[in-house]
Amino acid sequence: MNEGKNNERNGYNNTRDNEVASLSTGRASKIYKPYIFGVLILLWISISFIAVRALSTPVIAVEKITENTIEIKTVYDYTGIMRPSVLYPAGGKISSDEIIFTKLTDKFMINLETSISAEKPVKIEGTAELIYTLAAKDMWHKDYAVTASQPIQSQGLDHTLLNEDITINLQQLFDLIAKVEEETNITLGDYLLVVKPRITGSVYKENGEKIYEVNSNWEIPFSISSQYIKCEAESLNKEFVESQIIENTISKPETIIVFGLNIPVLAARYIFGFPSFVLTAFIVINGLLILKQHNERIPAVDKIDRKYKHKIINVSNKIDTPNQILVSLNSFKSLLQIAEDKDEPILKYENSIDNTFVYYVLSSTNVVYCYEVADNVKSGGCELS
Repeated sequence: MNEGKNNERNGYNNTRDNEVASLSTGRASKIYKPYIFGVLILLWISISFIAVRALSTPVIAVEKITENTIEIKTVYDYTGIMRPSVLYPAGGKISSDEIIFTKLTDKFMINLETSISAEKPVKIEGTAELIYTLAAKDMWHKDYAVTASQPIQSQGLDHTLLNEDITINLQQLFDLIAKVEEETNITLGDYLLVVKPRITGSVYKENGEKIYEVNSNWEIPFSISSQYIKCEAESLNKEFVESQIIENTISKPETIIVFGLNIPVLAARYIFGFPSFVLTAFIVINGLLILKQHNERIPAVDKIDRKYKHKIINVSNKIDTPNQILVSLNSFKSLLQIAEDKDEPILKYENSIDNTFVYYVLSSTNVVYCYEVADNVKSGGCELS
């Protein structure tokens, strides 16, 4: 018998211990749940930030690298060989900085050099020629070849493509001008003498890969008349320069830095994108559940008053209509529909004794419609005084 009592006492104690443990677990859950949710929010923000960054970063990075720089340059100068005269008693050569008078000039000479230089060794193949043209603007012209088209083959850093000293036979030019003026009966006075170096070809890497196409069409113009010769080039530096940067595009997987580690963008999209999506769904669902629970805890009377407060009139006394028929409704929406149909206000009375609220609609047909709720739920039927 004592053994039975001991077993009963032990069973009671175990049950009591289980209940205490259950209560403790429930309390702990309530205490730690907000903290766990907060940690999840912080984790979601961090992961989502990395995911958005990975999604907004290109998977492939395109980088431009300067492989070489090529410069094409034409440098020129011109001089006059003068006959002895009052201005030049000894005759001889004068520089281009001085006026070259045609009648005092024995020879007109132009020195021209065209070259290509590169930062890294290249191979050049092409052709070069040099001509000059005598022209009457918009009327006629005649070409004179200085050098015929000649092949170019060069390899290295510096390449001289043309290096010529041109002697212009002025008497030959003026004889042609006089003949044309005689035949056309048109005298212009000023003519153009245009020197034209022509360089065409290709620039290659040492491995044979073409990297640049050369097509040089610079012109050096001079105005020539029976009085003087004048250079009409826009630049006073007596040179033309064209530079070309040779770039190569390299594509490689882009990376982002995450916690000090370089992670490929594509991998980061998978690593952080999926957890971000899962956490987002979890937080949204739990947020909706919390909102739903919050709304469920709001007393029914408060919900009604908030939503329809402009349609409700509070009264301090209970409706005293013993001779009228009382119709209890199952929902406030039904009462609201009747009030709108009959164009009547809704009266609200609070019974502080049993903590209930009654909503009435009075009609002119001896019928009172009502809906009664307790503090949080619908209560029993309505009553009249």
